[in-house]
Amino acid sequence: MDWLLSENPLPGSEVSEIDEVHRYLEQVQNQIKGRVEASLEQLVFLPLVQLAHTFGLSPFEIQTIVICLAPELQRKYDRLYAYLQDDITRKKPSIDLVLTLLCPTLADRWQARAYFSASAPLFQSDILQTIDDPQSSSGSSDLGQFLQLDRRIVNYLLGNNEIDGRLTNLVTVQFPGLRLDQVLVETATKTALSRLLQRYFLSPTDEQPKVVMYFSGPQGVGKHELALGACQRLNCPLLYLDLELLLAREAEVETLLRLVFREGLLLQAALYLDHLNALLGNEPKAKAILKALSKMMAKYGWLMFQAGEKPWHPRGLFEEMVFQAIALPLPDVPLRESAWKQALESSCPNAGDSWARQLAHQFRLTPGQI
Repeated sequence: MDWLLSENPLPGSEVSEIDEVHRYLEQVQNQIKGRVEASLEQLVFLPLVQLAHTFGLSPFEIQTIVICLAPELQRKYDRLYAYLQDDITRKKPSIDLVLTLLCPTLADRWQARAYFSASAPLFQSDILQTIDDPQSSSGSSDLGQFLQLDRRIVNYLLGNNEIDGRLTNLVTVQFPGLRLDQVLVETATKTALSRLLQRYFLSPTDEQPKVVMYFSGPQGVGKHELALGACQRLNCPLLYLDLELLLAREAEVETLLRLVFREGLLLQAALYLDHLNALLGNEPKAKAILKALSKMMAKYGWLMFQAGEKPWHPRGLFEEMVFQAIALPLPDVPLRESAWKQALESSCPNAGDSWARQLAHQFRLTPGQI
């Protein structure tokens, strides 16, 4: 450690010993790489590997995460980091310590500073946060700032994949039950949606586009169920967000939206934004949120469903993405009859088909209302 922290390498046998250490580390790294590849071939889920793939992290960024994760696994790293930083109070890794550990030359160190800018993936995705040294009355320089993993990321890496606590009561993770063909929506709509899924997600392509779908129609017409049916086809969960609840937390909207998109990536879930009409006015705040939504979709999204009652088509939003608007009208008599049959089977099993037929002709209701 003293040699690594010194500016001038020690002459003689110590250098050869360091060379031996580097050769040993390379050997261990190759062993780790082989075990990772074998695990992935057996479909073993490795959170760190998945995190790196999801956010496009470089080897340097992955090693930075490991350095910050180590104290969460064993307290001995607190003492080790304090020793390396020559200060018993500095138990967390700093930017300077990471650069010292991972950069063999001064040129590498200068180049690696870009990984700790506000626009870098580790900070844009809220994977890492910087903390000033509380022992320093004048604050910390950039190099002296401590690095800390976001608590949701720590839990993810340790195998706990519960949603971020800041999103509690705002989003729900839903796992589809009905197949797309079982959803009570007209056949033409389901066929069109099925073709779209096949074209953009189920057929092998060099590059998968980002897809945004807007479902419009009266309440209970089957917009949410249609999205769940699509997720069943894609074998992924659905992350449901009520925009009216989000807008009630006015000061945190953009921060919470960023966390929602990150949650969608961590869970490999499609997003469902309900009550989009709450954002379709001409108010400057609503326009700003829609613009932020478009930017986050471009950067972190892959499939997003939006739902509202009124028809809508974005202008200047979701550019270079696939945008598909699908209108769901009031169901015709055969669909209403199917909905009545399903409802009566559980509550009035002896009602018979004639009740369902009579009710379907008499009342123009959506499946949700039925």
